[in-house]
Amino acid sequence: LQRSIGYFEEAARLDPSSGLPHAALSDGYVLSEVYGILPAIEAQQRAETAALQAVKLDPDLAEAHAALGAVRGEQFRWQEAEDALQRAIELGPGYPPAHHWYAMHLTGRGDFDRALEHMRTALDLDPLSVTLRTALAFIQYMNRDYAAAIAQYQRALEVENNLPFVYMNLAIAYLGAGQPDNALEQVEKARAAGESETNLKPLRANVYAHAGRTAARGPAARPGPGHVPRPALPHALRIRREHPAVADHPAPRLPQ
Repeated sequence: LQRSIGYFEEAARLDPSSGLPHAALSDGYVLSEVYGILPAIEAQQRAETAALQAVKLDPDLAEAHAALGAVRGEQFRWQEAEDALQRAIELGPGYPPAHHWYAMHLTGRGDFDRALEHMRTALDLDPLSVTLRTALAFIQYMNRDYAAAIAQYQRALEVENNLPFVYMNLAIAYLGAGQPDNALEQVEKARAAGESETNLKPLRANVYAHAGRTAARGPAARPGPGHVPRPALPHALRIRREHPAVADHPAPRLPQ
């Protein structure tokens, strides 16, 4: 990600009249907050500057408005985020990230039907994207359609089967469906794929608790009713923190 940001910065210097590298640079800065590369305030300031420059240089560029919508979402400026993302879709209906980010915005509002519609559109445009398929699964999970979420995570693993976060999210979906044994199997697959024990321990303890078992080194803390971890997302939208519409979803934070 850091290297990509460097290349986008260079592209913006080489072609200062083009909005596209600024839009891509904004996306990179948004993700740099998610992955802890830059502090949140700094990342958002840089992303906002780049997105606004992209819109200024090319007001009819879908990527520019989508980037601005992502930034406004990070800043909790919901109406501005919605306006920018809708404008991006209007300008570029074939641009998958615009539908993706708008779907996540709608999920935060609890508008699952429209969120699923836009996410499926994004996936139709880019059917081999693991990111989009896992995002679809996440929305289905948040809508408590656990069977559908499980199916989509499994399909994502058919495309790329060595992604630890997908195994972890599949484990969480199995917990939601009341299948702790299947969940534990996915936790072990995540470990084999390289996930750290720091991230696996709380999820494994949660699985043991739901199964009425104890871990090797002592009893697991039993969660309250409906207490299921929330899937981790490989992108820049932390819905539960941002949107009150889904704050009552029975899913605590999972370390990302």
